[in-house]
Amino acid sequence: MQKIDKDLHTSRELSAALQTTLTSALTYTKVQSGSIMLVDTYYHEIDDIWQSLPGSDQCKPYSLIELSSFPWFTDELEEPINHLEERMRSRIN
Repeated sequence: MQKIDKDLHTSRELSAALQTTLTSALTYTKVQSGSIMLVDTYYHEIDDIWQSLPGSDQCKPYSLIELSSFPWFTDELEEPINHLEERMRSRIN
């Protein structure tokens, strides 16, 4: 966490902080692969996607994902409480 904090304060570059966060999480949990990304609820897109795969010491960037192709996802972003209530009711019935 201190390295992530230091990266944020020294460079103020979000991609560097995301890469440090992902690398640190992989090291701490001892898993072999992982992804980190930001979800922009206003524009309905996923941006700043980074992934680390087994056998690689570098994080790889991925391009922007438009969420408009995933209506189930964008509907939940717009009305999270309604969807939660619907799910709870369907589990009870």
